Amino acid sequence: VQGAVVPRAVAGAALALCLLTLGGLTMARNALWQDTLALLERDTELSPNSERAWTSYAKELMRRGRFKEALPALAAALNLGRTEDGFEVTSETLVNAILALYYTGQPQKAAMMEGWLPMEQLSAIERSRLNEVKGLWLLRTGQTAEAREHLERASAAFPNPMAEAGLAVADYREGN
Repeated sequence: VQGAVVPRAVAGAALALCLLTLGGLTMARNALWQDTLALLERDTELSPNSERAWTSYAKELMRRGRFKEALPALAAALNLGRTEDGFEVTSETLVNAILALYYTGQPQKAAMMEGWLPMEQLSAIERSRLNEVKGLWLLRTGQTAEAREHLERASAAFPNPMAEAGLAVADYREGN
């Protein structure tokens, strides 16, 4: 009878060790899930050949205003879509790359990439965002008339406060 107690004690200790290990792993996972950026960065490490992983990571960097840091992640996503005939990447990747290029003061590259976008396939929100960011960049560089065109397109596609604010600045500059 006493021999039966030892295996139960060993089994109990093994079970406790398993529970502690799993609890520790769960805590580590939960800590990772608390930080969206760390989670998405980990996703790029686990799935380095995933355009989606790199684009999602870049979008989170951009959401935090870290546009220059987003560019290498977007470049990785774009490079994954290279084919012998050109590119096969999602519109989401292209849209975010264009936005990051405008935000980092690279309008020539952004404009070149805009030519690759199937504009008719973009959502109203995506079209609005592209026109808004391009319009605001043009406004910052003193190209008020062209900025107005893009900001009006942005508002027509999907009204948003940034495009409206840009239009107000254009009105002021034009004396309206």
